[in-house]
Amino acid sequence: MNPAPPSRPVEVCRRHVAGSIKRLIVHTAETGWCVLEEQDNRVVRETVCSDWHRVERARWLFDLDTPSDQGWRRA
Repeated sequence: MNPAPPSRPVEVCRRHVAGSIKRLIVHTAETGWCVLEEQDNRVVRETVCSDWHRVERARWLFDLDTPSDQGWRRA
């Protein structure tokens, strides 16, 4: 069973390096959840997921895209 989708946008992750900030934001969509990846307040990726496992995958990909060995830190 999928968890209930959030009623307002929720910031799931935030990473920063050298003044740059990346955020992963999830909010409800008509068909499930909308996952936004932002860098410095600009949307760089937007995905609509009908299955919660796809939202979890987007989170996993976000973590892969912001590795700590390249300086990305949790904010």
